[in-house]
Amino acid sequence: MNKNALSLFENPAPRCPVALLLDTSSSMSGAPINALNEGILRFFQEIHTDEVARFSVETTIISFGDGGVRQALPFTATIDPVRAPRLRANGMTPMGGAIDLGLREIHERRKFYKRNGISAFKPWMVVMSDGGPNDNWTGPAEQARRLSDENALVFLGVGIGDGVDWDTFNEIMPVNRPPKALDGIKFKEFFEWLSDSLHQVSVSSPSQNVSLPPTNGWEAI
Repeated sequence: MNKNALSLFENPAPRCPVALLLDTSSSMSGAPINALNEGILRFFQEIHTDEVARFSVETTIISFGDGGVRQALPFTATIDPVRAPRLRANGMTPMGGAIDLGLREIHERRKFYKRNGISAFKPWMVVMSDGGPNDNWTGPAEQARRLSDENALVFLGVGIGDGVDWDTFNEIMPVNRPPKALDGIKFKEFFEWLSDSLHQVSVSSPSQNVSLPPTNGWEAI
């Protein structure tokens, strides 16, 4: 039995796979990328200290920008703050490739759960960007929207700063869940909201629809 399968055997709690797709293009340089890294660390700390979510939430981090599309952190059975990656800002914005990789990683993780007899909550995929995609995004976005429409994926978009291509971002995201604007660089507040949301998921049943907490702590009005 491999290490991942052993961890599932030791912890049979239902899993919630979360794919964080994070823009690390050159326009994120400086304060934005530093705040993003601090937010990721805070998210890991919040989940790690949550007595329920720490046994259910599994996260992969996919960056798009520096080095193209890169899996900065593969899905892990435990979220430990020491494993939080430190992202760098550089390059373009291949968002379509990131969505495609995120969907494939979620699909493979859910197959892994099924092989090992572990139930799972609806997966989450979060896209954060300060610009617009410069690659082919239509196919991956259509697939993600379809899964969202079928209630098989929580698909969230968050725009950062003044350079967001809102017309395209709105086309990418589901009609009933348009992208939201981050207030300044309140990444820490966003990731605290995300951990609170995933706590609510973790204390529910896999078949239950969960109402998300208010976004006023991080959303620009």
